[in-house]
Amino acid sequence: MAIRNEIYDDKHPSIATYFNNIGVACDRLKDYEKAINSFEKSRMIREYNYGKHHSITAESYNNLAIVHAKISNYNEALIYLTQVLAIRKDVDGEYSLSTETCYSDLGIIYKAIGNYQKALEYFKKSYQLLSISLGKEHPKTKKAKKNLNAVVKHC
Repeated sequence: MAIRNEIYDDKHPSIATYFNNIGVACDRLKDYEKAINSFEKSRMIREYNYGKHHSITAESYNNLAIVHAKISNYNEALIYLTQVLAIRKDVDGEYSLSTETCYSDLGIIYKAIGNYQKALEYFKKSYQLLSISLGKEHPKTKKAKKNLNAVVKHC
């Protein structure tokens, strides 16, 4: 890090990537507090450089959502995932696979907190998008159908 700081100022995108990579490593080591801290640093630098509504910033929001979900901090995860969804829809389009991933992730979080109606809403969107994009026999589409069926019985 010291060498990077000699080359780049503390707001350079490469420093954001450095913090993001540290966050990924800490997440894999299950050191979630350090992961969140590193992802937050990355997020702040990316927001400074790219703004809040950019695909690179969305990566930071998504990483934060994943870690918050792992520690059952679902409200924070939902806040970040909602931001990711808005960015993905605007940047990648309503029918992109990155948007579908957001639908699936939101469905998983809503299922975890017992809001099966919301989970059903997002799992339906995920399944419909995958059925059109990849076909009903694709493994990812089949998994989406399984997620959908798992919440239908609760509604």
